Amino acid sequence: MGGGVMRVVKTFIDTMRITFIRRMGCSLFVLIFLGCTHLNPPTERKPSQVSGPQLMDPKNNTEYNVLFTDPLCRRYSYTKPFSSRSGRSLGSKPKNIYCRNKFDLATSGNRPESPQYQLVKLVESKDTREIIFTYLSFRNKAVRTALCERLKSNDPIRVTFVMSSSEDTAAAEEVIACNPKYAQFKTRGLEGDLGYAHNKIFVALQKPIDIDQSNWMSQVGPGERITIVFSSGNMTSGPVLHHENWHFITTDAGTHFAKIHMCVLQSEWNDNTGRTRNAYMKAIRDCRQNLVQQGLLQEQDVRAFFVPGEGQNQYENMSLLDNGSEGESASNYMAYGDGYHPGIRNADKIWIGAHRFFYARMLKELKKRMLSSKKPEMRIILDDDTYYKATDPNFSAGDTDPGEWYNAEELMQNGAQVRLMETNDEEHQLHHSKYLLFFKGNEPKGLLCGAANLTGSGFTKNWENIYYVTVPHILDEFKNHYEKFWVEAIPSDKISFESKATPVELLPQRGSVSDVLDQEGE
Repeated sequence: MGGGVMRVVKTFIDTMRITFIRRMGCSLFVLIFLGCTHLNPPTERKPSQVSGPQLMDPKNNTEYNVLFTDPLCRRYSYTKPFSSRSGRSLGSKPKNIYCRNKFDLATSGNRPESPQYQLVKLVESKDTREIIFTYLSFRNKAVRTALCERLKSNDPIRVTFVMSSSEDTAAAEEVIACNPKYAQFKTRGLEGDLGYAHNKIFVALQKPIDIDQSNWMSQVGPGERITIVFSSGNMTSGPVLHHENWHFITTDAGTHFAKIHMCVLQSEWNDNTGRTRNAYMKAIRDCRQNLVQQGLLQEQDVRAFFVPGEGQNQYENMSLLDNGSEGESASNYMAYGDGYHPGIRNADKIWIGAHRFFYARMLKELKKRMLSSKKPEMRIILDDDTYYKATDPNFSAGDTDPGEWYNAEELMQNGAQVRLMETNDEEHQLHHSKYLLFFKGNEPKGLLCGAANLTGSGFTKNWENIYYVTVPHILDEFKNHYEKFWVEAIPSDKISFESKATPVELLPQRGSVSDVLDQEGE
């Protein structure tokens, strides 16, 4: 009798504890004895909490490759040499850094290692039966030409896509005109409390789906293959001339990773869930819960977060939870990692590539680390437009803000190293990657990357897709790529700028150099 009562009491206590942990971030013990206050997330999680399904599990037969645009561009000479801020004479812009669409587009885009080449190949593949994608903007000529040719062929595929209502739709309408029966698109974002439609996802399916059906997720399943591409870049110059990272994942369509991406695409497309912030967030949350109920937990080695809702939310100060819904956010993973793999708080090295550099929580965490007794090695590569915006009152090109350079300067004053990627504002060529690479010792162990710029809107307001990746060969690719861009290779007798990240003191004295360019070089 007594044992039975005790078991009932124990069961009740366990149930209450789980409920409070999931919904309030407080254990029953804390609630009763200390009062329920928001707890800071722990810097570590138990190993059991980071174990679980893996996208790279052999049963999924996953192929995961990352491609960097790394454009091939000629060396452009100045009409006459002029001095850098250090007093050295400059004769040209760097080769393979400063690009002009007219001369460099084909050379860069026709390489097998170019993201644009691989996107076109995916469209042309006979295995592809449907393409669904979402980007802020859609103007890439090579991709739209490939889509149009496939739509007009004797073997047409279905093409369904969403783009931001803020962008020119001429290229989209051109694709639709190629075969209106098989292609359609919608514009989204900037309605009510929604920000930009800024997701960057390209999906290729091996069978067509019925887009009018209420559940796209149920139309893909185990045994089928699906290719999901996510990126830092838009479908403009993003796959070819901007400095970007593009992730190509082919896996089993029955995985959580595959199905949640289908949910996101449908939630954007659906008129009921694609036009308000709350409806969109609820659709993603409900989908997560349905997948968990089916026994499909989110993979631990490639975790996907979808903003708004999973970027930074009301549970930000909770202990990290393991149920794939409440409490987990991209912002928390940026700060803490997953317990075994690091974030800002517990990384020995933090290497950052950024287009925008304005996210308040990220800056707060970075500053804390640089003021701590155990500073990490912190490297930051920014677009040179960021520097010019802050130092040249006549410079107005690019998307950055002067305050972003001041944020970087503050970190530099406390020991961070900052370098700049030279780009071509005239052609709207950008250093557009945005990611944080986290190390334990000298080995990369975690990566936060995706569509979102490192801004408040990128983590709270826009539609964004963000990922925390721990796949070893992808981390190694990022490390090697970063090192290549970081290295200085400037001979003392000739400024050839073979390095792609030029130190601040070697930048030209003027803001834009477009107006002093005379000819294409090599």
